[in-house]
Amino acid sequence: ANGAEDLTGFGGNDTFLYNAANASDDTITDFTKASTGDEQDFLDFSDLLTGYDAGTDDLSQFLNVSQVSTDTLIKVDKDGAGGYSDMTLTLKDELTTLSDLQASGQLIL
Repeated sequence: ANGAEDLTGFGGNDTFLYNAANASDDTITDFTKASTGDEQDFLDFSDLLTGYDAGTDDLSQFLNVSQVSTDTLIKVDKDGAGGYSDMTLTLKDELTTLSDLQASGQLIL
């Protein structure tokens, strides 16, 4: 869907899929950071990040991850050209970093 939304995956493993058609400023209310397990959630940016090549590109040119209070903000620059203005995703009450999300395998690129 288009427009800012509050998303809840409820229990189990959830995958939140983003592409150019649904790149809105969303809040995920129950994202679970984990390296394994039944509650591990995923962020799928594979159809949103145009031109990203894991072998040659620095992911931080496409995703800027910061913490604000008890939340994590992920600002997206879909082409890596700068600005991070394409969308902002808030992980409510979950603190994490870009390197943690990569290490836990929770980013689908």
